[in-house]
Amino acid sequence: MTVRLSLLAIASLTLLFLSALFHFDLNDRPNVPFLFFIISLAAIAYTIWSDTDFNITGHWLIVTRPSQQQKFDLKQLRQWEEISYPIRGQRRKKLVLVFDQRLTVELSNTDYKEKYEALYAHLKRGFPLIEKFNMTLMQEIKFESLHRFLSAEFYPAGNKYDQINEVKTRICSIEVFKMKIAGADRGRVAEKLFEIKTTILGEFETINRCQQVADRIIDF
Repeated sequence: MTVRLSLLAIASLTLLFLSALFHFDLNDRPNVPFLFFIISLAAIAYTIWSDTDFNITGHWLIVTRPSQQQKFDLKQLRQWEEISYPIRGQRRKKLVLVFDQRLTVELSNTDYKEKYEALYAHLKRGFPLIEKFNMTLMQEIKFESLHRFLSAEFYPAGNKYDQINEVKTRICSIEVFKMKIAGADRGRVAEKLFEIKTTILGEFETINRCQQVADRIIDF
């Protein structure tokens, strides 16, 4: 942001100087340099107002804006994704962090590239299972069918005392679906299913059963 503000300040001073020179020669005509000077001041004000700094401290994400500072508990993070798009010959990146339906945080790499990359690496390392997987429409239809199958045939059924977390099982299904479309073989899918059932969901399962389910997923 410092470089951008410096360039805007130089442009503003240049426009102010030009507007002073043209002031005596315009004869009631609009002072165009002065109008651009006003616009440049508005651009400086917007740049300062929209500045967003961020840091990671333990499991807390601290986001600082000119008007306020907010703390977000990454343990409550439900989903995240990185959006990337070209702009003016560069690759602009944005992280979207979803904590609940009403709380979404968006952070850009525009001004704080090193902090952005550090946060991205932290999310990749600490929260790989909830990274959003962007599907095509056809893939989404196939995924929903796969998730319904796993929910009915593989994931443990919840009861009134112990409800299975739907968000958690969908995340697991996404991981399995990623493997399927990447061409993973029966053994790798079975190992992932065994890990999901025993480690993530905390239930007993046999590798033979996981291999049977893996066969059906591959043929799905």
